[in-house]
Amino acid sequence: MNMTSTENWRNPYNIGGSIDEPKLFFGRESLFRVIEDNLNNNQRIILLHGQRRIGKSSVLKQIPKQVRLDNQFVFILLDFQDKFQWSLDQIFHYIIQKVAQEIFENSEDTTHSIDLVSLEGLEKDPNEFRELLHSIVQKLGSKNLVLLLDEFDVFAGNNNDSTFEDFFGYLKTIVSEEKQLFIIPVVGRRLDDMPKLLRLFKGAPKQEIGLLERVSTKRLITQPARKFLQYNEGAINEIFRLSAGHPYFTQAICYAVFVQAREEEKSEILESDVGRAIEKAMELSEGGLDWFRGGLLRLERVLFSAVAAAQESVKQIQSPPENFFNLLERYGVQIKQLLREQLLQAQQALSENDFLDPSGYKVTVEFVRLWLIKYYPLRSEIWELEKLDDEANNYYEGADKWRIRGDIDRELEHYNMALELNPNHFSALFRLAARYKKKQRFQAALELYERVYKIHSQRGKEEYIELLFGYGDHLIQENGSIETKLSAVKKLYETVLKIEPYNMEAQEKLKDIKDKENALFSVSKKSKTIPIRNVFLTAALAAPLLIGIGIFWGLKTKQDPDFILGKSELDQLEIERFSSGEKRMFDWYNNTDDNIKFISCNVKFKVSNYKEAVSCFQEFVNSNRNDPEPLIYYNNSLARENNNNPLKIAVVVPADKNSQRAKAILRGVAQAQNEYNKNYYFSGNSRLLEIIIVNDSNDDEISPKVAQGIVRDKEILGVIGHNYSDATKAALEVYQKEKLAVISSTSTSIELKGDTFFRTVIDDSVASKKLAEYVKFRSIEKIVIFYNKESSFSKSINGFFDFYLTTLKPDIKVKSIDLKQSSFDLNKEVRVAANNQVEAGALFANIGTIDLAIEVAKANFKLPESQRLKLIAGDSFYNCDILDKGGEPLKGLILSIPWHKQLDTAKEFVARAKEQWGEEEEVGWRTATSYDATKAFISALSNSGDDPTRSKVLEKLKEVNVPANETSGEHLKFNPEGEIAGQAVLVEVVESQNPACSSLDFSLIKE
Repeated sequence: MNMTSTENWRNPYNIGGSIDEPKLFFGRESLFRVIEDNLNNNQRIILLHGQRRIGKSSVLKQIPKQVRLDNQFVFILLDFQDKFQWSLDQIFHYIIQKVAQEIFENSEDTTHSIDLVSLEGLEKDPNEFRELLHSIVQKLGSKNLVLLLDEFDVFAGNNNDSTFEDFFGYLKTIVSEEKQLFIIPVVGRRLDDMPKLLRLFKGAPKQEIGLLERVSTKRLITQPARKFLQYNEGAINEIFRLSAGHPYFTQAICYAVFVQAREEEKSEILESDVGRAIEKAMELSEGGLDWFRGGLLRLERVLFSAVAAAQESVKQIQSPPENFFNLLERYGVQIKQLLREQLLQAQQALSENDFLDPSGYKVTVEFVRLWLIKYYPLRSEIWELEKLDDEANNYYEGADKWRIRGDIDRELEHYNMALELNPNHFSALFRLAARYKKKQRFQAALELYERVYKIHSQRGKEEYIELLFGYGDHLIQENGSIETKLSAVKKLYETVLKIEPYNMEAQEKLKDIKDKENALFSVSKKSKTIPIRNVFLTAALAAPLLIGIGIFWGLKTKQDPDFILGKSELDQLEIERFSSGEKRMFDWYNNTDDNIKFISCNVKFKVSNYKEAVSCFQEFVNSNRNDPEPLIYYNNSLARENNNNPLKIAVVVPADKNSQRAKAILRGVAQAQNEYNKNYYFSGNSRLLEIIIVNDSNDDEISPKVAQGIVRDKEILGVIGHNYSDATKAALEVYQKEKLAVISSTSTSIELKGDTFFRTVIDDSVASKKLAEYVKFRSIEKIVIFYNKESSFSKSINGFFDFYLTTLKPDIKVKSIDLKQSSFDLNKEVRVAANNQVEAGALFANIGTIDLAIEVAKANFKLPESQRLKLIAGDSFYNCDILDKGGEPLKGLILSIPWHKQLDTAKEFVARAKEQWGEEEEVGWRTATSYDATKAFISALSNSGDDPTRSKVLEKLKEVNVPANETSGEHLKFNPEGEIAGQAVLVEVVESQNPACSSLDFSLIKE
């Protein structure tokens, strides 16, 4: 075989089209003999049925060529596929016109012609059809007329039942009158679903068009490509195993194998070649696969995916598939008696119609099962169960109305009613769990979150862990036996580790519990009745015991977001979420000795031994060069030691939620503080700068509470923060009321406005315009946007992007998808977009939906390269941890950001930053804009006189004018709205050996 000519090979396999040529049609011999016998026996109606895509149309086309009846029958093929909306007159008109055209128009015998003009009379007189058909039959002489009715059952789906019954009833009457008229209808729906059809044609023989046997399948595999390919026995067996003799899927697999062989210039097909072609085969047959599945009822679709998943779970071992009831329950589905019965009925129907094998526990066609696993996974399909009860949906919608009115009790009542009617209304379940969590109904919330996590582990994971920690904190605050409480809390943290085995906080707290259990072992029984919080306080005050038993929880605990703020609550808030050096705000070091040493530094600072605190924190600055927290505490200790009257500003970061982002912000702040304090330390009279680190957890319910704590401390003259636009928005009102200046270095939402609000980062309108210009430049015609409509940032950038894009390119087609909608199926949405020739996808996720957006990128990466969307995103994607999570699927992602280290104007700042933090540390835009924010405050403080006040600092911020050589690269000045005149730049995720970001990095796109 000359392999150099493979590029000229024409693929002989046919996907989806009906087969006309007998030499390309294989099998069905026994079916044709049955049809032949029935026609010879004067059986006037023969009903054929089979699954979608099983080859029914091909069978009808082959009947005239394969059925041997001595030329006594004339066959006319009538296709009703696209005629389901036709009226009865239109149907009759089509039949007569088609029959007359096929029989007489090409005939040279003019004596057999009929008056086709009379066709127009059908609308006036339905009996005209009978007369015309009778005329045709009479002119055939002794021959019989056989009408082959393809897609005959489309009329059974017509909403007009009377048209359906009239047509079939009338047709049956005509057949009984015309002794030379035969009909062979073929239907793709299950006969049990068409009782009217069965009733009308009662007694007619019914023949199934089923799967091909192995011999015919082998011929279908080998014969069409015999001039080009030779399949070995292993390859044939593998194709038959995958397709089970289903002709459509056999053709699809062989088509893909042929394409692959042609590209690789290969003529011998091995079993391994078949495996490598499956992905392509799925791509080629996707339309047919969707159509194949689309004929199933809702519960049948769910069960189909459940059986597929159950097989997957045991395919590596020789054992029967898992019971799908058990699997569904493991996925969070609650199966009561009614649903159990309905699922069993669905199983029976699928088995009877060959979607499942006779046992009901195995998908008949393995190729279909693999496709279901990939594109219709059970975890997404179970959401279909939410639609089973309309009344439950009504209660769920009613709950939303009560939520808007602020009546939480009525809201909860409606969610509970929805779940009582449909225990698998997952949207109601998720909402109810969140509301119970908010109201601190911990036990009820835990029960619900166990299901939430099973249903959607990715979406429910973070909230479930928060609840477990929150419940643990709640139990700690209660009175009671120490041992009992420690035991209960231990179980909660052990659950956290089951969910997230490497959760450092849970590991630390479990270690603390063990240490405390050991420390309390020798304590008398009487002491066990002391409230647990007092025992912990005693431990905190006893520094030697503290260092001896390790980290105590008072240094690092979570704040319940729903407490009412009074003076004592504010005090507690500041203990837990504020630090100038009193405690560690971030994860502990891997070395236990370092952690104990750091605590000793905290203790020195706490007891005002600032001189020793300076030396203590200095050691950590030297040994942990890239960690900004000890550098800030070192400078704070220095500032207090100098004259104990430092200039104070607060910086609010998500220390316990997004530590990489938080530390990136703090590096910019710490670098500016360090430069300032170093310059003024020896002047004696100068007040140095103190930075108070505040943790808001990126939570818009916590942020206004920490803002209250900040404004209460009158020594705090300004705020840098918050990181998250929604958190900033929630806190801004508190700062506005107290006239406290706040500069955000990371919040970009256009909704953030106010007399006291400034920012050193461009807003979303600038970033989104840059992306819109990029899309226009790429000549993209269709784009899909993934965003969170509940997020201030996400809505802001989406709105501006849509505005600029449609302005620059009015004809572009834009679709927006909410990442937080309950029924969101990311794999399906990405696949639908690709099938609709969408060229680009915008990932405008906020922090809370960033993981979902990463999964969108991963789903996109699974597509064939030619179908993948070109992905773009906002600045929220600029982080090393996101690159680490996303990996290769993020390669090629385009981001619009406010600053980049490769800019010519940034070189001087980057050099200073590298000198401070080390060559391996990533210098990102958050570090740069936070440095600028701190420099702005330093400028305002320096120009506010010897005794700066909040009002004076606010006034001077409006006059800030810092030259480019003292910032991250650009001249720093605020306009009257508190904004800077910055520009967005585009970067691309590329493969690069970046020590901070694994094997990927953000590379500047130069214009």
